[in-house]
Amino acid sequence: MALFDALEDKFHTNAMDNLYSSAAFFKAGFNHNNKVLNHGVARKGGRGVPPSVIQEEEKNRDRQNEVRGTVKAAVLKGDPDCPNLVASSVYDTKPVHYLSMVTSELKWVIKEKPVYNVDTGDVEMLRFHRMNHINTYNTTMGNVDVADQLRGNYRIDRGVRNYKWWWSLMFWNVGVLLTNAYVVYCNVCDQERIPPSRRLSHLEFRKRIAMYWINSDEYENDFPSTATPTRKRARRSIASDLSDFVSPLSMSSTVSSTSSTSRKKTKRSPALTTNSLGPTGHYGGCRLDFTLDHIPNPAAVSKPKCALHKWANVSKEGNTVMYCPTCDIHLCITCYRPFHADANLASKQKSLKLQYSKA
Repeated sequence: MALFDALEDKFHTNAMDNLYSSAAFFKAGFNHNNKVLNHGVARKGGRGVPPSVIQEEEKNRDRQNEVRGTVKAAVLKGDPDCPNLVASSVYDTKPVHYLSMVTSELKWVIKEKPVYNVDTGDVEMLRFHRMNHINTYNTTMGNVDVADQLRGNYRIDRGVRNYKWWWSLMFWNVGVLLTNAYVVYCNVCDQERIPPSRRLSHLEFRKRIAMYWINSDEYENDFPSTATPTRKRARRSIASDLSDFVSPLSMSSTVSSTSSTSRKKTKRSPALTTNSLGPTGHYGGCRLDFTLDHIPNPAAVSKPKCALHKWANVSKEGNTVMYCPTCDIHLCITCYRPFHADANLASKQKSLKLQYSKA
């Protein structure tokens, strides 16, 4: 009723979803100051649908074919506050019950739809029958059902919408914005005559928006075609696990006795590459996160080599190489801070090689 207060004219028609359709609501809409005429599909239980028009769903396949197309209707009389309320039902693949304040007659209309014929290999016009009030409902919904389908394909509120009551409204608004943005994108592609092969799919369109939200500086001008899949981080070695319980002075003896065992049980950490240093790479998600523990630990192998020096094609090994258990990588003292603080490190391979070669 509050939405109807915003109308500037009387006798608007309003198509309703079955969740809210009822004879009581339609009566209240007609008695509103703006005299709103509602219509829409309705649930049969406790919504004012009379028993004379209710059709039960048939489970038997032969019986379904017999009752398909059956129409029942009734008109409410004797209530001057709710004139012309029509209740009807039609059995399609299952019974559909309908309430309407705008229906003046019930009849079958012939519709046409282009369909592909697998036998002839051509698109042909298929003629079929539909009730006129159902056709009015389908053509005046404003594509609400299509919008709900697109919004539900990649929902972002699964499992979290019930934590706070206003989250449902917020996630619904964001979902509608993303859906409408994709529709606008498709309309622009149609106007510019961009072929379907060069257009983004619904999934790719949302993925690029998500990547921009995650890191706008990285994806402001050049979005990646596909996000680099994240890989499961290797399990921490025994030496790094023991570092939480033993003092640094006794760590050297502990590492020497467990390093050979840990190398056999733990997975080999991924090689350091330009892609793995990026924001979507293996190291991009953890190396710049200052909330994680990046305190250097003694090397977890007998002959450690600096991964950053190796990436720059310069060898570096010795006692100055430390181990970061969170990132699962060996780095020298010189490279330890740049690796965990420089967001643009992936673009500095040549400059690092020149710097390391001079050193």
